Amino acid sequence: MGPGPSIRWPLGLGRQRDEGRRRLFLLTAFAAFTAFTAFTTLTALTAFTTLTALTAFTTLTAFTTLGHGLGLREPGPVEVGHEVVRQP
Repeated sequence: MGPGPSIRWPLGLGRQRDEGRRRLFLLTAFAAFTAFTAFTTLTALTAFTTLTALTAFTTLTAFTTLGHGLGLREPGPVEVGHEVVRQP
């Protein structure tokens, strides 16, 4: 069986249709890959940003609470309502 007219494309018309399908498939695959990459990147950036903000907030809160608990505040007057009270 040598090269010759294809049974599938006897007049060459089906070949153009298959080329169109191939191009459409490649375009669809590229669009899906691009969308997936963008979604993954945005998700990763959002997670990283959220995790960083949460870590910073937690650390700041922990150190502030710990500092207050150990009495590491600056001694000085504190305003309570309208009167100034001296800290013990």
